[in-house]
Amino acid sequence: MEEIVVRLLKLQDQWLLSEIEEVEEAQFGDPDCILRHPREVVDGELKPWPPYTEDTEIVIRSSDVTVIANASKALLARYYDDTEDAE
Repeated sequence: MEEIVVRLLKLQDQWLLSEIEEVEEAQFGDPDCILRHPREVVDGELKPWPPYTEDTEIVIRSSDVTVIANASKALLARYYDDTEDAE
């Protein structure tokens, strides 16, 4: 079974928390990362991202990400609670 990797990342001016999977076959310049259950971190709260959709998988270009980091344990716990409730 694959380990689920959840990371905090900065995409333009937004901080996101999401499961991340790399798309192996992507051509240069094409979207090459899948975000699963992405949440925007706003003042310590988690909000579904992007707004106005119920999609749970969003494909982005890794070149648009400026920071990738490990989230705090407290933020990860809230993320897991939030995404379990959404399923």
